[in-house]
Amino acid sequence: MKTIHSLLSALLIPLAASSLAGVMPDMTQVNCPGSYSGHLQDVCTDGTYLYWAHTVALIKTDLRGNEILKVSVPNHHAGIVELNGTLYVAVCPLSDMNAPQVDHPVEVWLYNAETLQPLEQKVLPQIDRAGSIALTPDGFLVGCLRDAPRNVLTKRQIRIHRYDRQFNHLESRIIDCPFDISMGTEVIKYNNGHFWLAIYNGHVHELDENLNSVASYSSQGQTGMIFDGKWFWYGVTNSKNGLYTSYIKRVESPFLKTESVRGSSAQRSVIGTIDARDCARLQTTEQPLDTYPPIGSRFTVR
Repeated sequence: MKTIHSLLSALLIPLAASSLAGVMPDMTQVNCPGSYSGHLQDVCTDGTYLYWAHTVALIKTDLRGNEILKVSVPNHHAGIVELNGTLYVAVCPLSDMNAPQVDHPVEVWLYNAETLQPLEQKVLPQIDRAGSIALTPDGFLVGCLRDAPRNVLTKRQIRIHRYDRQFNHLESRIIDCPFDISMGTEVIKYNNGHFWLAIYNGHVHELDENLNSVASYSSQGQTGMIFDGKWFWYGVTNSKNGLYTSYIKRVESPFLKTESVRGSSAQRSVIGTIDARDCARLQTTEQPLDTYPPIGSRFTVR
């Protein structure tokens, strides 16, 4: 028998790295106020406020989406996390994103979470394009967009870099995935001792604390994920007339379609879905089962 892990069981366990359990309001959707020339890339919370990275703007709201502050920032501000009153944002200059041959160091920009004013720009020795960032128990994990340096990654590989709290480089790793990858790692979050990497082409890839692959899920999350210990939220961004709006959506039964990727093999099994709209977004021809496993369960598929 091949063991398939439910993403639901992992998402509904309280965060190991923070005390956010159940902080989000009893709403199914929280809208980000305003419209912007750049799309939503990530969102995070400190338990009191939401911080939205809209590539060209940082927006601070309360947990219900009421605007507190917003500032314009250079494109391309991407992954965002908060720690002890400081926002850490993965940044890749847009000119470098449009010029694949250009080598550029990993950058992480720091902002005051209270005022959204810039504090520091970390320009790191690793040559790559920072697109996402997550807190780890002792530092940060930065995920990168494809493809710099060129001709290094295959179409099924992503690259990540691990740092301590002072951004001393600890290791870099190339991760093999069981699916083709377009733009790279858009969002990374740390929850329940594992890392959850939202990949541009509609997958979330799970790594354990040692950065070993655990499973891969067809799911949303490429424009933001929040694990609040009770619910899972993912970001949605829409465009109209060249401007982008966004919101986060609460999911009560998230992304049960999984691909086990333990070792080098990949096993597919559809074990459920969210609702008709989300099922359509997955664009899969496979059919979900009629019944769902109980929350928090582990189960097997023959």
